[in-house]
Amino acid sequence: MKTWSLHIVWIVALMAVTSCSRDPIIASRQYIDRGDRYLQAGDYKAAAIEYRNAAKTAPQSGTPHLKLGEAATASGDLETAIDEYLRAASIDPQNATAQVRAASAYLLTGRFRDARAHGEEALRLAPDNASAHLVVGEALAAQHDAVHSEAHLLQSVRLAPDSADAHVALGNLYRAVGRSSEAEHELKRATVLAPKETAANRALASFYLETNRPSEAEPFLARLVADNPQDVVAILQRSKVLADLGRAGDALAAVDAADTLEPDSPRVMLARAYVLVRQKRVDDGIWWALRARERHPDDFAPPLRLALAQILEAGGRRKAAEQEYAEILTKSPRNWIAANNLAWMFLADGRPDDALRLARAASQEAPASLQVRNTLDTITRRLAR
Repeated sequence: MKTWSLHIVWIVALMAVTSCSRDPIIASRQYIDRGDRYLQAGDYKAAAIEYRNAAKTAPQSGTPHLKLGEAATASGDLETAIDEYLRAASIDPQNATAQVRAASAYLLTGRFRDARAHGEEALRLAPDNASAHLVVGEALAAQHDAVHSEAHLLQSVRLAPDSADAHVALGNLYRAVGRSSEAEHELKRATVLAPKETAANRALASFYLETNRPSEAEPFLARLVADNPQDVVAILQRSKVLADLGRAGDALAAVDAADTLEPDSPRVMLARAYVLVRQKRVDDGIWWALRARERHPDDFAPPLRLALAQILEAGGRRKAAEQEYAEILTKSPRNWIAANNLAWMFLADGRPDDALRLARAASQEAPASLQVRNTLDTITRRLAR
């Protein structure tokens, strides 16, 4: 009797396991759970395999495709992320989350009109979705619609007051339109809410650099480097700030740290050149700057040429700097930093009309920049005498 009962127990258990394995929803959920564990561990390839198995098991479910999109986003494969988010939205058109994710991916690839369309569809489905308001606000800001962007971003902050992302987006909008005090308030709030959030610290550091407050920028750049010692951009930004603050030894140590991560990199060479020029070691600095261009002629896009021009100007090589700025503007007419800097050089050379033309061009591209406004005001007053 006991043996018979034991057989029944095993048969029932086996039937239950078999039933679960044949239930597509349960099987899909198991694949997703495993994928989530891989994703959390940073194994994006393994996570994608599990999510694809989940999608095959339950082809009518949008969730596996959302998860695939997350894995693709985390690995930097934005095209796959967009495809998967759109597939999720197609399978489940009433899924506001899928619409928001697609909008976010479009934002990262610069497709602002598509981002706005999907964000607005998410709001149609879920009017109080803070993430949807955020992505629509960011898309509108990128399209230079500051009024409607602010309305959506304020709504996002209201719905999710503890979201650092919402405060960063609102702060960046205020930066763009020249509302400096409000920008600083929002960006500071973001760093309080998320002290280790890269975007928040980078945005506040950039704000302080733009407003010529390097001593206030430095702690946030230091925090970025401490949290991510591989962040070459933050390391090099901090090296320049340290040089400006007269901390030459620390600045060169930062450049050396970047050099171990990117040996023979042109941007690291240019950062070293900047620090040396600030140390009054002008010849050494110019040598490093020119060496960067000589060794990497094919990589010298406008941002690197701009750094070279600024180093040449700071080192007293005015004619060479002027030529570099002019070349930048030939290839990138909307580069307002080159236009602004060249305007100052023309003004010093007794060419106020040319200076005014460049200052106006810079102002059109960056109307909120304090540097640009100062340049335009100075030149206008000079011509009015």
